[in-house]
Amino acid sequence: MNRVSWIYLALLMAWSTPAFGEGDPAVVVQQANDAYQAALSTTDRGARLEAFRTAERLYAKSLDLARDVDQRVTADLWVNYGNAALQAERLGAAVLGFRQALALDPNHARARKNLRHARTLLPSWVRPPESGGVMDTFFFWHQGLSPIERHTLAAIAFAIAGLLIAFSIRTGRSGLRTLAILPLAVWIALITSTVFDAVTEQRPEGVLTAPETVGRSADSHNVAPRFSEPLPGGTEITIVERRSPWVHVELLNGRDAWVVETAISEL
Repeated sequence: MNRVSWIYLALLMAWSTPAFGEGDPAVVVQQANDAYQAALSTTDRGARLEAFRTAERLYAKSLDLARDVDQRVTADLWVNYGNAALQAERLGAAVLGFRQALALDPNHARARKNLRHARTLLPSWVRPPESGGVMDTFFFWHQGLSPIERHTLAAIAFAIAGLLIAFSIRTGRSGLRTLAILPLAVWIALITSTVFDAVTEQRPEGVLTAPETVGRSADSHNVAPRFSEPLPGGTEITIVERRSPWVHVELLNGRDAWVVETAISEL
């Protein structure tokens, strides 16, 4: 390790102590940003990984501090946390950061792009299905709308369709009835997306952040593993059932297993 790398590492270790920026999220965020930039400038692999891990810890600390003082946690801060974790080769924390960012801002382009990349680093047998299905292409526009906004737009679309059909019946112009198909389609899409969200919200989601987690076929250490390999960190799950300390989870590709609850970080 060269002298510059040692200096960077020494500074980063000092920044991670409570004496620096204690209680001030903005100061800790700046320290995390500096640590991240220092890591990018370090050529030694060991020092680079340690520097990125320090940046990740500082971003995590800033998130905790922001919550403690009732500051709004931003999607950008979660993305920065995820980026630092990804560079530190901690895939579970990285996926968690990007998913948390998207929970706050479903249209956050950087979070979506980085999550797609992080998913490619997972083994194919746990990787989520490729995006671009019906729900991604047809309902992509609803993700930035609140339930109230969707209900309002659905009511407007239904009213427009009703008026067009009424005028069609009154005037005998069949073209107006055909035209009503478009607002009816919008109404159906909005109602369907609202119902879909209501169903998915009933099942909490999370990420396996432990480096490796053995998935079991039942809620016991004495039963056989569900899969031939442990579930890697970064595996995204929905929670089906809890029997503390076990949780029955379903992977995004439809497979399921029982895992210990300490391996999960919920969204």
